[in-house]
Amino acid sequence: MKNSKDSMDQTQTVCCERTEKRRRKVTNFCVLLLAALLIATGFAVSSISQAPEEGVEQPFVSGAKVLFRVDFSEILGIETEPTEKAEGDQTQLIAPWYILTITETQVNSLIVILLVGLLCFWLTRDLKITPEGKKQIVAEFLVEKVTELVHSNMSAKFTGFAPFIAALLALSALSSLTSLLGWYPPTAELNTIIGWSLLVFGMITFQKLRAGFGEYLKGYTKPIFLMTPLNILGEIATPLSMTFRHFGNVCSGLVISALLTSVLTTASKAVWRLLGVGGFLSDLAFFRVGIPAVFSLYFDIFSGCLQAFIFCMLTMINIYLAYEDSNETLAEKARKKAEKKARKEAKAKNA
Repeated sequence: MKNSKDSMDQTQTVCCERTEKRRRKVTNFCVLLLAALLIATGFAVSSISQAPEEGVEQPFVSGAKVLFRVDFSEILGIETEPTEKAEGDQTQLIAPWYILTITETQVNSLIVILLVGLLCFWLTRDLKITPEGKKQIVAEFLVEKVTELVHSNMSAKFTGFAPFIAALLALSALSSLTSLLGWYPPTAELNTIIGWSLLVFGMITFQKLRAGFGEYLKGYTKPIFLMTPLNILGEIATPLSMTFRHFGNVCSGLVISALLTSVLTTASKAVWRLLGVGGFLSDLAFFRVGIPAVFSLYFDIFSGCLQAFIFCMLTMINIYLAYEDSNETLAEKARKKAEKKARKEAKAKNA
């Protein structure tokens, strides 16, 4: 019996050692691969600031493309100079106010909004008191989870915010996922996130104004009057931090993807050159097959959905904190009012 147990223990020890060696080899290989990619990315970043050599592909990162423009100068009777009109009609993103500029961001945002609307319309058709199909079960599951999310981060009083949070989460996540189709994601445009942040900031301010405009202004002077400039900066920092956190993570994914594509293309050409292969085969970037998809799992799917969730969490938390501050202010005002009334009644009795 002892011999059999000893042999089993030895076998298990050998298997563990082999597994550990394999794990170390895989870990070392991944570390070396990551280091090579980082070094190559560094060379790609440094090459951006250099003058492009003839025939060498350079990494290029651009914003949303201008699809078309509509000039209302003739309709409005505005006289324009030829240079000004040329700048507005060609590739300049910033155009005079009388020229309507339509970009990829606007078109893709509209497509995402239509998709969300059609999905909601399809899920809410022919609803029954007792669910009979998978469609209604999925719809009720989504509503239940969003409602639970609102209740856990805010309270049951904010159940009415569930549709807004669901719409914000769906728009943000689907906008980031459009990059999988090769489109320019609307969340990589600063103006899109600024619009959402200002909307949320308006809701936060509305909750703070529940205690009264005077109390709202007085809140900037707490705990002491000298803190007023810092309190104002802190108020402005709320929408700015929400904007740049979301925008920065999505936009950085586009930049890294562009750099990675350039690195893999350059590496493929270098390998073909070493092998002495020319012609059309030398233009095939075989390293770009499969490797970008691995990074896309993080930058396009995980990071985009994670940033949408974080943005919604910050929205709920900030609105709830503003609501609680207003309640505390109202409770304090009610307490002071009750004390003042009690003093008056006491004085009346003494008189």
